[in-house]
Amino acid sequence: MPAIQSLEVMCGKDHMDVHLSFSQPFEGIVSSKGQHADPRCVYVPPSTGQTFFSFRIAYA
Repeated sequence: MPAIQSLEVMCGKDHMDVHLSFSQPFEGIVSSKGQHADPRCVYVPPSTGQTFFSFRIAYA
């Protein structure tokens, strides 16, 4: 089972940049808590099979 190896969050004026790495290919989903059904709140879709993800979250 993949485990988070590192998580970096850098806050900017109007967004935050997130860098996330896993020990093995990750097939799950990364979303805002409780918001996995809203595509605007899904940052890593299911079944990507990657070990590193980088995404930006706007403050709105």
